[in-house]
Amino acid sequence: MLTFYQFNYGKQNYQVLIAVKSKTGTGYFRNYSENLIFLFTPMRSLDLIVLVDDDETTNHVNLRTLKRTNIAKDIRIFMNGEQALAFLKSIEPSGLYPELIFLDIKMPIMDGFEFLEIYQDLNFHNTLPTQIMMLTSSASFYDLNRLEKYSVVKRHFPKPLTDYDVKQMMQDFFPGQLA
Repeated sequence: MLTFYQFNYGKQNYQVLIAVKSKTGTGYFRNYSENLIFLFTPMRSLDLIVLVDDDETTNHVNLRTLKRTNIAKDIRIFMNGEQALAFLKSIEPSGLYPELIFLDIKMPIMDGFEFLEIYQDLNFHNTLPTQIMMLTSSASFYDLNRLEKYSVVKRHFPKPLTDYDVKQMMQDFFPGQLA
């Protein structure tokens, strides 16, 4: 049996893998020290996360969650898709790119769907190794159906993000972030 946990100690994240080597027929461990293996490994933080959402309160809550979970060295916030695309265009020559983008669906100026169309037209989905997660305050069937046509969107999350959402996303999409 394998069990996987993540925890913070100070400002460092750790992953713990607990492996149970054997059990008796009663379901109890014969000897904890002989049957349990603990593997503690520090996690490497992502270099850059981009939040794209027009709601300042949601941005504040999501920023606090991301800082509390200590998964990124740098977090940039943009209020619409147009600002985020301008940022991506400006950093493309430098090679510094966001490893993760949280993108709201409904925003003024340029919404999440318009962002995704241009992102694909600019071929960013083939040149940047960025994971895109959608944020939504309402899980409209129509919106979720539209998201299915964008292969760059890996998952959608309800707003605001929770610690659990962040940890699940890291396990599912960034398992190689072990130092």
